[in-house]
Amino acid sequence: MPFRKFRSPVFIYRLPRVFYLFFIFALFVSQGSGQIQSNLFFERQTTLLSATLPDTNSAYRYYLENKIFAYNAADSFKIGLHLNGSYQNGALSPYGNYEDNLFYLVSPYLHYAFSSRLTFDLRVNIENIRDRYVYPERVYWSDTFRGHRGGFEIAKMEYRTKYISVKFGRDYFMPGPRFYESLLFSRYSYPYDGFYLAFHNSWVEISTFYLSLNPMTTEGRLNQRHFNGHRISVNLKNGYIALTDVMLYGGVNQPIDWMAFNPLLLLYPYRKNKKHLDGNNIMMLEAYYTWQNWYAFAQFLLDDYQADRKTPEDLEPPEWGMNVTFGKENLFADLHWKINYTHVANRTFN
Repeated sequence: MPFRKFRSPVFIYRLPRVFYLFFIFALFVSQGSGQIQSNLFFERQTTLLSATLPDTNSAYRYYLENKIFAYNAADSFKIGLHLNGSYQNGALSPYGNYEDNLFYLVSPYLHYAFSSRLTFDLRVNIENIRDRYVYPERVYWSDTFRGHRGGFEIAKMEYRTKYISVKFGRDYFMPGPRFYESLLFSRYSYPYDGFYLAFHNSWVEISTFYLSLNPMTTEGRLNQRHFNGHRISVNLKNGYIALTDVMLYGGVNQPIDWMAFNPLLLLYPYRKNKKHLDGNNIMMLEAYYTWQNWYAFAQFLLDDYQADRKTPEDLEPPEWGMNVTFGKENLFADLHWKINYTHVANRTFN
């Protein structure tokens, strides 16, 4: 069955007209093309951006300048409202997770630049409740009110200079090209509350970051979970090579481990030498190369490798993943093409 998506334009400072059009929209919403997800705005913005690096000399500038709110330098202050809605006759993808028919989302946003270096972004989502879950374990965890639910999608402050960048608050986190197939940070991700610090110049970037994860209840006890990571990216003439080192850790009343912010530490030996840290480490090597409109992207992720072969407990299989993507932008006018191979060993992300 063919689908069409209805999206209203952005209105600024016209609240009466906004509410009037939203009322008409709610009455006459027709068949839409898909699930409204919590990262709908992220998806819409990134589809307008090339999957390749616009400036092949700086992977860092790709991450900063093509961020979610891709405002022009002249946009020192911007406030508006996005309205989105769709109608479907079933779940369109496993990620959608819902079989409800009607979806709508109201998202006011605010962008303000205190200066050319310091910016503030805020975005709120209000959407109707979904009841028909495909995967009950992925039930929405927020509060509800009169058939609706919502929360802050973006709430961050960002400061950047030629050599240092700092970001604090809630935002999407996805260094590198925004591919769905990316093994560690993909376009399927939700926004995170966290902190990001990077030191960079024209040929290298060294960064450290923290992402807050929701706690989990085990045997009636609330276990806190934390996610720290480091990343070093070396810019090449036509791309970059990067190494990402992350650590997931937690426990009952487990606080943030502040020494894990040190970007010069390898997190696996650091955790093994701190006996109180219960967690898991992952390392990932990735490379990106582009030539004219062609590009190639590869990742290798290592979760665990058992070197000893002395006891039955040493027989745990290796846990790893790989991703190779090759494609071309504008194969024809507005037609992009790519081929991808992804292989993840069993138990890697259990």
